[in-house]
Amino acid sequence: MNNIKKITKDSVYNIVLWLGVMVISIVLGLTLLTVSFSLDFPQEKRDAVMSALRLQGWYPRATVQKDAYGENFSTFYPDVLDYGSDEIILIYSTYNPEKNAFDQSVRAPILGAFNYFRYWHGYAVFLRPLLRVFDLSALKILNSWIQIVLIVYLSILLYKKSNNWINCFVPVFFYMLYLPMAASGAFQYMPVFYLSVLGSILTLFIKKDEGTIRFDYLLFLSLGILTAFFDLLTAPLLTWAIPAVFMLLHLREDKKEIYYVRKIILSAISWTAGYFVFWFSKFVISYIYLGSEATDIFTEKIYVRAGGGYDFIDRIRALYCNWKVYSFSVHALCIGILFLLWIIVLYSGKLASSPKRFGFFLIVLSSPIWYFVLSEHTTAHHFFTYRIYLAALVALLAMLSDSLSVSKSENSVREKRKISVITVVFNTLVIIFGILVGIGSLHMPLDELDVNNYSLYGGEEYIVKNDTIIRQLFVPKYNRIEGVNLVLLSNDTEGEYRVILKDNNENELYVKTVPAKDFKDSNILFTELKWIVKANKPYWLEIQLVNFSETAKCWITEEDVERVANVSDLSIDGEEINGCTLIGWQFGTMTGEKKYKVFAIASVTMFIIVMYYVFIYQFLDTRKKEKLKNEKV
Repeated sequence: MNNIKKITKDSVYNIVLWLGVMVISIVLGLTLLTVSFSLDFPQEKRDAVMSALRLQGWYPRATVQKDAYGENFSTFYPDVLDYGSDEIILIYSTYNPEKNAFDQSVRAPILGAFNYFRYWHGYAVFLRPLLRVFDLSALKILNSWIQIVLIVYLSILLYKKSNNWINCFVPVFFYMLYLPMAASGAFQYMPVFYLSVLGSILTLFIKKDEGTIRFDYLLFLSLGILTAFFDLLTAPLLTWAIPAVFMLLHLREDKKEIYYVRKIILSAISWTAGYFVFWFSKFVISYIYLGSEATDIFTEKIYVRAGGGYDFIDRIRALYCNWKVYSFSVHALCIGILFLLWIIVLYSGKLASSPKRFGFFLIVLSSPIWYFVLSEHTTAHHFFTYRIYLAALVALLAMLSDSLSVSKSENSVREKRKISVITVVFNTLVIIFGILVGIGSLHMPLDELDVNNYSLYGGEEYIVKNDTIIRQLFVPKYNRIEGVNLVLLSNDTEGEYRVILKDNNENELYVKTVPAKDFKDSNILFTELKWIVKANKPYWLEIQLVNFSETAKCWITEEDVERVANVSDLSIDGEEINGCTLIGWQFGTMTGEKKYKVFAIASVTMFIIVMYYVFIYQFLDTRKKEKLKNEKV
């Protein structure tokens, strides 16, 4: 009875403490932002910051002097810097309030009438003063050095705490796949990195299971709060997953499996509570200050980002298009080495089943769960959300490292015997099964999506009438056109647009009719097409206005504005126009490149091997240990 009373008392104490932390955090966050914006930011400094940003190009690649936009935006390059988000961050951080500092903190005006109040924008608390002292280049250099120092320190600290030199590679592996050049070059990627690494360092200093206050869960609660405060939904899962990995590595190995599973689940609950409650508090503040406008924006964005209207295949596609990024250069090399290590140690007989393996496996599963739930956001922004898979990859490496350390413990007998023939045969069957499943996965309807962004800048406005023909030559990158964004506007409710695809010999291949009334409320309409074409062959796209009683507007890009890739100049009723319509193509293909096929097979094989280790290897390992003990007796 006394124990029950003590547990109840401790639980109530912790809940009250956590609620107090939440309230203090909300008040403190709003206060810090208000104080930051109460000080004017020099206009000349602001102009210099924005000029430096625009000089780097539109969605540049960090490791190559080339824009990703110029070769089809939304490609799968891992080093793309998110220009759009960095622009928002820098505009907001250097913005002088139009009304007052509190209004700026809540409303978050970014571009004219555009308000971004669904985020806290806590980064401005640090960036606003730093940008007064450092120019953009100096700040990025300083940032890169700080990141390197933190990774080195975390590696050394982990070695001292665990006395396992293999663990030193876990932070390095994380930083390599996070991509140092991009991590230090894009402000959007910085909050998640720092919270993940600093949170991991703090977990190694916390003494577990001592006292009434559970400091480990309080830490994860704080990490969730800080993530919601600083991050713009980049890869927030990492601020829980990476510290959770290091927490498991730091724990002793003398508990049962359920103990480590409980630790991971409770840390996830703590982080989620901190993240969601703090994020939701911004909605409450915005609603009190702005009224129903806030409700509409928050409701719409939650529905969209969670993939409202997405079916099961669309959600699986989110997993696929984010994982595809890792098939490039250094990413593929690092992951390939990890895959190879798992197979080698599985055959060597030096791998022992760790009681922590289920805890690590839960972290592995967190990545696909995140992609599945937030499918729309992670599909549209895969060029930075692919980093969420680092939760799974770092957990896999840590699981391997931890299992090797267990095999070297005094209680292990695995090093004193040879691997059995049965184990070799069984492991081989597992690998073959993984390869077959991998090959089978290639036949799933997983399209390789590639969206060419329409220009965000205004172009020249053309007035077009009934029977007008807008004509443009383009070369599709893939063998299927999923859809196209048309940028037209008319008040006509009777007329219709005919979207026609012709080959280079003027043969009409496809026709899609779109009612003009569908464009009445928005000048950008996505039209599904599902057209089969030949990649890298020229085609003509014609848009005809039929039965229009009123005029329509068409926008053409300016000459010096980034153009949609693979699209030539257009003509309107035979008149050549120097520019292109502001349209975005969505392509798809069922036949990926060979490297993607190999990568898919290797990936699924690896997952099968890990599943085998987590759920079957323990049983086989225990039986063999018992057999060896019986032989000694």
